[in-house]
Amino acid sequence: KVYDTSRVIDPDGQIGPSRVAGIADTPYGPYFAIALKDAGHTYIIDYSKPDFPIVGDIPNIGKILHDCFLNENKGKDFGRYFMIASQGSDLMGIVDFKTKKLAAKVHTGKKSKPHPGQGSSWFNKKLGKQLNATNSMNFGSVVIWDSPSWKIIKKVKTAGGGLFVGTAEHTPWIWSDCVLGKPDKYNEVHLINKETLETDRIIKVGKTKGQLIDAKTKKVLQTWDATQHAKVPVIEKAFGKEKILPMPTKLGAVVKNPVQPRLLHAEPANHGKWTMISEWTTGRIGIYESETGKFVKYIENLTTPTFTYSVEHRQHIPGA
Repeated sequence: KVYDTSRVIDPDGQIGPSRVAGIADTPYGPYFAIALKDAGHTYIIDYSKPDFPIVGDIPNIGKILHDCFLNENKGKDFGRYFMIASQGSDLMGIVDFKTKKLAAKVHTGKKSKPHPGQGSSWFNKKLGKQLNATNSMNFGSVVIWDSPSWKIIKKVKTAGGGLFVGTAEHTPWIWSDCVLGKPDKYNEVHLINKETLETDRIIKVGKTKGQLIDAKTKKVLQTWDATQHAKVPVIEKAFGKEKILPMPTKLGAVVKNPVQPRLLHAEPANHGKWTMISEWTTGRIGIYESETGKFVKYIENLTTPTFTYSVEHRQHIPGA
């Protein structure tokens, strides 16, 4: 079935075409949601019926819809809420799969331009509440709100605008990049404690060395070699009917004029042991211990790695 989005009423009352910003299914019911980027709508579709009908049309969420994620609290409400960023209206729209209506709008701050990426949702024992978080593109701010009251609990300051904020059950932090910050800051990832909602540690990778820093005392907890290497050419090899690019057995020559690493998208593995962070400018992915934030190793010889997905982790996230 094809859903026509060429003539949809946008938040200004104008009729026009719309791109699709996000699609997510949910364990809450036989539904998936489609966010119409330019129209500011979300469609809820019932895939248990033969004709895949639209059973909910939620308009006026906001302008320029983008990334979305679902709540992850355990129990009967698992995956009930579809949380979609409106970058043109600086808010997170909360769509309720149960009522098929807009439950709330969480305003993230003037000109904040929310960008949750994979988003973060976790249970805070200290507050006894389910919390959710998004990054902000235009300045360093991780916005945290609770559910189902949808009130902002805290805005945690970081070193610059970011694109991704991620977590998992086996890490004590939400990991926030600062990839849109200034060049002297976009090499940082901030580790925000899920209980205290304070930044505990900072991963900072320079041109030749990396450091894990205690955010409060500024003490360096770990230092590692971050020497950059030139990319090694590789030849495609047959893999059944497909072709693959094998990883080289040796690293390339040391780069004479290294660049500032630009870190983004911390992706936890579902088993909880590792978290992967991409480096745009250096062509590598850093592997870190999820429980400590300590560096483990690099996967190198890549071209502008961005989204690094753990198949295990994605299989267990509602809507991913």
